[in-house]
Amino acid sequence: MIQSLKGMPDILPKDIHRWHEVESTLKNLFTLYSYEEIRTPLLESTDLFSRSVGTGTDIVEKEMYTFVDRNGDSISLRPEGTASVVRAYNQHHLGHSASLVRLYYMGPMFRHERPQKGRYRQFFQVGIEALGKSNSEVDAEVINILYDIGLHFKLESPILQINSVGDYVCRTPYQNLLSQFLVTHQEALCETCQKRITTNPMRVFDCKNSTCQEVILAAPLIFDHLCKDCLSHFEILTKQLDLLKIPYVLNKQIVRGLDYYTRTAFEMTAGGLGSQNAVGAGGRYDLLVEQCGGEPTPAVGFALGMERLLLSATNISDHKPIQICILPLQGEYESKASLLAQKLRSELPKDRQISIASLVGTKSIKAGMRQANKMSARYVILLGENEVKNKSATLKNMTTHGQQEIEQTKLVSFILGEIDGK
Repeated sequence: MIQSLKGMPDILPKDIHRWHEVESTLKNLFTLYSYEEIRTPLLESTDLFSRSVGTGTDIVEKEMYTFVDRNGDSISLRPEGTASVVRAYNQHHLGHSASLVRLYYMGPMFRHERPQKGRYRQFFQVGIEALGKSNSEVDAEVINILYDIGLHFKLESPILQINSVGDYVCRTPYQNLLSQFLVTHQEALCETCQKRITTNPMRVFDCKNSTCQEVILAAPLIFDHLCKDCLSHFEILTKQLDLLKIPYVLNKQIVRGLDYYTRTAFEMTAGGLGSQNAVGAGGRYDLLVEQCGGEPTPAVGFALGMERLLLSATNISDHKPIQICILPLQGEYESKASLLAQKLRSELPKDRQISIASLVGTKSIKAGMRQANKMSARYVILLGENEVKNKSATLKNMTTHGQQEIEQTKLVSFILGEIDGK
């Protein structure tokens, strides 16, 4: 038997209703903040991610699914969403339509990393991007949205952590200082972090190796070496968050795993996720649009993992559509059952989450009722000789076991009345 690839799980019908509820809620929330949906391809030029995510990152060096196509071009499955949104922003000149462009996306991403709780090789990511403004108030708006998500889904023990990773004015001298520190502790670092000393020293903060973690505890931190402008930007942000009554914790070790971040960096952690406890994270990336070939454009955003959100959320209902089955009592009435099913589908409101199934091909009434039970049907419509003759149908309530014969012309209003308790 062929199995799904490791770390690429199926989402089965019994689980999909929870996904639909979360997706619908997030779309409504993003719309409330004036964000519009954008959909980008799963495949992009590898160069896009090398430029944006960074050649020295684990994502580009170890985790991307990359191949050479028949034209000899290097292609990659997208490992994250921001780079693709920025590419689309540049390609379609979206910045010409508004001074601040608000976008959101939902879709699968791919990283070849070790599967664990809440982390997969194919994972569903939701993100927002606000492109065009550099002021701290936009950062606060983006963080506010992530905070609202945590509130709505009642995440288990959520903590919002923020930091500033500076810009290239203060980061260059800081990286020199950090490199000098790491050189003096080189023997205690893992092989990967030893290479990072010269290629990308700030990436050592992402390392999960226990000995590297011990070294990092004593390392100089970028927050303590911010330039005047970056510090002012951060202070305005915290004042805005205080004004919005958004609780946060300063975590000077947050640097984010992608090279394009500048100034604001943040993440929201929650319980129920094990050691990988970040539900969503993001920050400001004022240089990325230009790095990807566009005009200098400040921007900020975040992404969250749907699988992690589903694991940590405590108030997602298991709401499923109301199932109605139509059971012909004799084989000769199967076509009548199919016609009645189609009539109900056309007349019932499309926003009521009602499913209609015609149980054709059942061997007996008993077998048909057994099938309806397996489908968790709330109602079964029985169609036999008497019903066909009278142009009626017998509606059986599978909860109360009561049943009533109803004219087919009144069936829709009767069903809606039953559902609404009228």
